[in-house]
Amino acid sequence: MSRISTGNEPTLRQLRSVAVLADLFEEDLEEVARTVSYLRAFAGQNVVSHLERSSSFFLVLEGQVRVRMASAAGRNVAFRLIGAGGHFGEIAALTGAPRIASVVADTPCLLAEMTAPQFLDFIARRPTASLRLLQSMARNIVVLTDRVFELSTYELRARLCAELLRLARDAPLTDGVIAIDPAPSHAELADMLGALREGVSREFRVLARMGLVRTGRRHIAVLDIARMRTIVENEGGITATQLVDWNV
Repeated sequence: MSRISTGNEPTLRQLRSVAVLADLFEEDLEEVARTVSYLRAFAGQNVVSHLERSSSFFLVLEGQVRVRMASAAGRNVAFRLIGAGGHFGEIAALTGAPRIASVVADTPCLLAEMTAPQFLDFIARRPTASLRLLQSMARNIVVLTDRVFELSTYELRARLCAELLRLARDAPLTDGVIAIDPAPSHAELADMLGALREGVSREFRVLARMGLVRTGRRHIAVLDIARMRTIVENEGGITATQLVDWNV
């Protein structure tokens, strides 16, 4: 990764677009801007590695990163995608534990880095930011809990539908069609669902024949949310992340 030279720092508006900073007073935001370091990462670059002994907290100002782990045999498991406005690294910063997963830049990224002491001082003195951080961590627990349940009880088609419902929640609705764009690839969805890419591709073909989706390169159009939700309900029941409109 490369550090941003003085004079090329992001604007305060970019910093305020990060959810945990959104409610800060202007002087507090200016202090954050002076305190953090700015980094650029290219697509495919590791930002942090699994079990790495580092403890910085990161804010995503531009681009998207992927949180994942890989087995010794090379099998990837993806936990979540974090886009601009998100953050990661709070567990290591709070506990001093090794990194619980790797974080890889999905696209070219601009990141702001706080050292663990800076982060701890930041949340100690700014309760609104602390509350937003706690809400985000609680949300992640709910999402991961739901995914564990789905992996244990749903067949692949229902797991795929459940994930598409989560992705569709934040996508725009136009003429009754929800467009997930850019969408994860079939291989990336397979990593998220504990499946093989071929299996995910096969299920997409089935869903397309049923009139539920239309797919293209990095594009998924969800055509019938109600029927997709019925597939999930019939398999094992709707989980919490499909019922809540998250606003943090």
